Amino acid sequence: MLIDVTPENAVILKQEKDHDRYVVEESETNDRPMTPQEVEAAITDYVNSVKARAQKK
Repeated sequence: MLIDVTPENAVILKQEKDHDRYVVEESETNDRPMTPQEVEAAITDYVNSVKARAQKK
């Protein structure tokens, strides 16, 4: 996961690979910078979604 926050915008890039194949490849652009709390929330949501999928296997 990559979160790039600039004074003008924020870009969230989510990628997951299973060996050489991407199983998740999503990007989201916000037209305003994210606050530190929003960045933390985005990371927490992503980590929790990965944990939930990993437990289902």
